Amino acid sequence: MGNTKVQGITLYRSTNLRTKLRQERLARHYVKCRKAVRAQRQKTRDYITTLENRVEELKKSKNQTTLEQATRETEALESEIRLLVLQLSSSSQNIADFPQNIRNIIAGETLEEPVKGDMVKNDVS
Repeated sequence: MGNTKVQGITLYRSTNLRTKLRQERLARHYVKCRKAVRAQRQKTRDYITTLENRVEELKKSKNQTTLEQATRETEALESEIRLLVLQLSSSSQNIADFPQNIRNIIAGETLEEPVKGDMVKNDVS
């Protein structure tokens, strides 16, 4: 009977360790995903500025036939810009969705202060 009790304690400790390791792995994965999202946002912002520059370039066109074509292209580009901005705003993840211990691990990985409340601002960098 004593043998089973020792095995039970060992099992309990190993389960806690597995849970802790899993939480740390999830936190690292979240940080990696957050970095990837930031990189994708930056690419999208650069693309948006390129599109905006192209719109301005098309608006300065002098020829009437190309002006009509430029107007159509401008409208298409502006709608694409609106779509990309909408995607950027909707794809942001909120760190508040995670439990407190995972938030602390994430804060440690990203060298930020641990989150104390439920309100977290999404960084747009």
